Amino acid sequence: MTRAARLLRLVSLLDTRSGRTREQLAGELGVSERTLYRDLSGIEELGIPLVQLDGRYRLVDGASWRPLLLTVQERATLRLLLGTPALRREPAMRRRLESLASKLTAAVDGAAEGVVLADLERSGPVLDTLVPAIEDAIARQQTLRIDYVSISSQSRRIRRVDPWALFHRGEAWYLAGRCHENGGPRMFRLDRVRAATATGDLFLRPENFDVEAWLRNAWSLFQGGDPREVVIEFEPDVASLVESARHHEGESVRILPGGAAEYRVTLAHVEEIARWIVTFGGKARAIEPEELVARVREIAEGVTNAHPSRWGTGPVAAARIAKSRDHRSSKRNDRN
Repeated sequence: MTRAARLLRLVSLLDTRSGRTREQLAGELGVSERTLYRDLSGIEELGIPLVQLDGRYRLVDGASWRPLLLTVQERATLRLLLGTPALRREPAMRRRLESLASKLTAAVDGAAEGVVLADLERSGPVLDTLVPAIEDAIARQQTLRIDYVSISSQSRRIRRVDPWALFHRGEAWYLAGRCHENGGPRMFRLDRVRAATATGDLFLRPENFDVEAWLRNAWSLFQGGDPREVVIEFEPDVASLVESARHHEGESVRILPGGAAEYRVTLAHVEEIARWIVTFGGKARAIEPEELVARVREIAEGVTNAHPSRWGTGPVAAARIAKSRDHRSSKRNDRN
């Protein structure tokens, strides 16, 4: 019998009103009393409370644990969720996941599982005490005083915030709530919060607030302005990439005669999607609105200006660049 199976059996033996002695438990499991002590400690470490009265052990009243009847695929899916980098990056979340993972391990026999996560969480470090403090403030509906570093204004100052929700999006954790300084809902990235203290002041959380609805007209996070339709045209050689992937819940994609893709989505801010367009290196063209066209051109010009060519500009420079590219390609082919 594996230790995981033995722990399951031990929990079932302890799930009685009368309890059992050490000798009875060791005999039922076929182990020494020393091994039994380790197993009893293991159960308590999994968060299952025990009581010992008059030499008899049993579960605390109301405590129980039933076997998890999971298939291999279900178990693999749970382990995948427990290993999500976005969740494990935040210390308080990671501790909870590790506790859940240990319970899962004890509740089921081990088996080879081929589904793994190879993702990267790109946010910076989050204070160990931050998420528990915010969760407590949300539950108590208590205003927080946060020491926040703003990237946009390059400043660090104290803000009073009514915390409404914690969420993960765009590869980072955020707090959504009402900022007393701005008088409206704002987002605060957790890896920029240097301290958070409850003020004792109470607030009422809007009953109709929903994070997904709040971000519906954002490409990722940026908000502001009136929603307007964005139109982008992708060249045929990247059209299938756009058509086969999902980038926004309100998007629509239409393949045009000749193979190009017309992409449409309604957004309240164009900055993030302008940056996305530029990553296609000229194979995506902003059509509408004009604000988006101008912003894409501005970003592209900034990139060009930051990378001046050593060959200069004009037809002669273009010929030199092409000759240099062909030379590098020829050298790679020779090595292969």
